[in-house]
Amino acid sequence: MIVHLSTSHTGGAGIAARRLHRQLLLNGVKSQFVSIAKPAYNVGKGESRVVRSLRSRIFGGINARFSKKLSGVIYMTLMSVASVKASKLKEFGSPHNTIFHIHNWFNLINLKELRKLLSLGYKVVFTLHDQRLFTGGCHYSLDCSKFEVDCNRCPFLPSQFNFIPKLNLNRANKVFSRYSSQIEIIAPSSWIQKLARTSSLLKNLKIHRVANVHGELKSEGYSREKKHENNRKDKIFIGVASVEKNSFLKGGLILTKVEKLLIQKKVNAEIVYLSDILNSSGTTKTFWSLIDYLLVPSVLDNSPNVIHEAKILGIPVIATKVGGIGELLNLNFDYSVELNENAHNTIVRVIEKILLENPKINTRQIISTYEDCVFKSVEDIKNIYTNLL
Repeated sequence: MIVHLSTSHTGGAGIAARRLHRQLLLNGVKSQFVSIAKPAYNVGKGESRVVRSLRSRIFGGINARFSKKLSGVIYMTLMSVASVKASKLKEFGSPHNTIFHIHNWFNLINLKELRKLLSLGYKVVFTLHDQRLFTGGCHYSLDCSKFEVDCNRCPFLPSQFNFIPKLNLNRANKVFSRYSSQIEIIAPSSWIQKLARTSSLLKNLKIHRVANVHGELKSEGYSREKKHENNRKDKIFIGVASVEKNSFLKGGLILTKVEKLLIQKKVNAEIVYLSDILNSSGTTKTFWSLIDYLLVPSVLDNSPNVIHEAKILGIPVIATKVGGIGELLNLNFDYSVELNENAHNTIVRVIEKILLENPKINTRQIISTYEDCVFKSVEDIKNIYTNLL
């Protein structure tokens, strides 16, 4: 039994975890997805909710507000409230046939409960959807490399709190070093794998490079061919799929400049925001059916789900070459943009070039370059589980 733990059923980690769970079920693997109960969380096959106690809700809410207040351009989660205990989790199965796969544990479990699971003999797999596990708090460290030593005096925190990441890493090191043979790490990008291997916490653990699994979208791809192929474009629609379009890390400042420049230059292109469509009672399928290109102007990112989704649906990508994004781009049909003060100008020039040259979008080619990755990832993850047990 593989038990996937994710704070939420949405967000990058939650979506990737849920899709992996579903693909494992299709491949005959016993799998369970566990997340905190939310009104919008409709439980599917092999899925369950954690209904938090009043105490957990109160302390979890305080912790979430504290984290949000501390976060600036970098999101910080320094502590976690255990909404589910090890004593409850062990009901899923015995240590000899059960693995806990942790995707996001903020306010779901904490280090104390993790230690209890490991002490009982359970094996644990972490997927690094961001850097938080090995930084002691921040989800992306930008140019800071203190995680390679001890995260002492965190530069992203006020002085009265900047000791907490070091404390977190010290505590985690005691657990991870003692139970290292029971823990393995999955890195969705080579970029984050390299960072993890230089970190003080994970440098001695097995870190596997395996892309996130998004195979369930594959069957929707070929329906887009009539829209794209052999279709002259006098206007193109550029999609932005980040839920928080003003987020610094997701390139909110760059997007603002791109929109202004498109208007100034009277470029016949329109930015389509997924968040606007969802707020207008539309769906993600509506978004994908409208756009011709996906734009990902991130300041830093690991392996965005939306790029994987675009690949499966045969949609080319315009993206900043940061973090693990460059690994996902195929320059036969995608456009890579250097992140600098002129990134917005470069993006607009790319859009102008597309309108001028009207390149044929070969949907089948885009999909075919990604299909092998989808199936290989499932097999690679199954092998990790098998070897652990």
